[in-house]
Amino acid sequence: IGMSDTTTTTKKKIIVTGGAEFIGSHLINKLWEDNNNEVIVFDNYSSYGKEHCAHYANPKAQYVEVDICYAVGELPDSRMALADAHVIYHLAAEARIQASFDYPELSLNTNVIGTMSLLTAAYEANKTRLRMPKIIFTSTSSLHKEFDGQNKISTVATIDKGIDPKTPYGIGKHAAEKLIEQYWGNQCGGDWV
Repeated sequence: IGMSDTTTTTKKKIIVTGGAEFIGSHLINKLWEDNNNEVIVFDNYSSYGKEHCAHYANPKAQYVEVDICYAVGELPDSRMALADAHVIYHLAAEARIQASFDYPELSLNTNVIGTMSLLTAAYEANKTRLRMPKIIFTSTSSLHKEFDGQNKISTVATIDKGIDPKTPYGIGKHAAEKLIEQYWGNQCGGDWV
């Protein structure tokens, strides 16, 4: 689903995980610009803190402070937000390459367990409805053979050149992709990209 898919006359409920920082804030602003959608942001502010993220905040969006690894399906605010969502942009990640070597458990917990927690909560919130929200997952060039583990790509990375992650971060993102494909797509019947 691209930006144009959210520009119909029907107001859509859109969830953005990890949306409180730079990239997420630009996505949120675009989603509002396109059609005044209802945009709900899930973030735990773990990278830089809530104060740092305040200047990125869109006053039209609703922000829910939640860690997708633990409480996304248990907090009433996040359960209500997930119910009847049309789209979930899944940006939440522990994305720092060096940190994934220094603290691999944190990286894998956020990127794998957090993704599974989000998918399970989204399924539980929508299983009695006629449709599941579409998951739009942000991946990484760290999956591709060209990535050398030092945040450099030696050639243009393309999917047809193969998947071969070299970092805990890349491995976690690849595992998250497979969870979305197999659990969300095949078991839950959800759409995803």
